[in-house]
Amino acid sequence: MLKKVVAGALAVIILGTASVTGHAASSKLSSYQYTGTITEGYVKIIQPTGDIIFENNVLISVQVFDNATVSLKIYKQDAVKADDVKIEEITVGDTTIKGAVVFGPDKVEQGENLKFYQKRIRLSPGKYAIVFDIRDKNGNKRDAVVKEFTVKNKEEEMSKTLNSIQNTNPLNLIYK
Repeated sequence: MLKKVVAGALAVIILGTASVTGHAASSKLSSYQYTGTITEGYVKIIQPTGDIIFENNVLISVQVFDNATVSLKIYKQDAVKADDVKIEEITVGDTTIKGAVVFGPDKVEQGENLKFYQKRIRLSPGKYAIVFDIRDKNGNKRDAVVKEFTVKNKEEEMSKTLNSIQNTNPLNLIYK
């Protein structure tokens, strides 16, 4: 009798674990894109590559080509107008960016660190745009490059995902 109870409990535990593991493996939680780059003429954007970032400590990494000089600014697009925040509006090609400058301008010049630029910046959750103003080796202004991304709170997104997982009861599988 005891062997049957232990075997039944063990079967329930195995089935319960398998169903949770299987559901977790099929989760649609977005993840980082660690590889891949975006090249726009004079600038190669190494990080951030994804449109959504789940970390508030963001790495900005670019490589500059053809002895160009690049100046970058980071705008928080969903910033609320307040007394201590100046909202700017710029147009780059067909894109209009309106937001508060949270970083920059910071300049990357030719010959500096083999034309690589890296900076780790702490950003609060929200929608951001990095604008790269470019001047070629002769000092002529080139088309600016814009990289838009969203920073989300990792814990908040994980709890939303965990709460959206369906409740599974392994006993339902046995009694069907």
